[in-house]
Amino acid sequence: RPTDRLERLRAALDPDERTLLILRLDRELSWNEVAEVLSDEGDPVDAAAVRKRFERVKEKLAKLAKAQGML
Repeated sequence: RPTDRLERLRAALDPDERTLLILRLDRELSWNEVAEVLSDEGDPVDAAAVRKRFERVKEKLAKLAKAQGML
C-alpha cells in the first residue's frame, strides 16, 4: 500500500527530520511557527534555517524513494 511505503520512508528519517515533517506537513504550520516550536526545544532557530533543513529532508526522502523503486 502507498501509505505503508510512505510510513517506511518517514521511519528511515531521524527523529528531528520526522518532527520537521510533522510540523510542516501534518500540522500545516507556517515556517515561522515551525521555527518557534523548534526554538522551544533548545537553541533559537529562524524560519530560513528551517526551510533549508526541510529542503534537505525532501532531498533525502527523494533519494530513499528512488532507492526503493518508488520514483
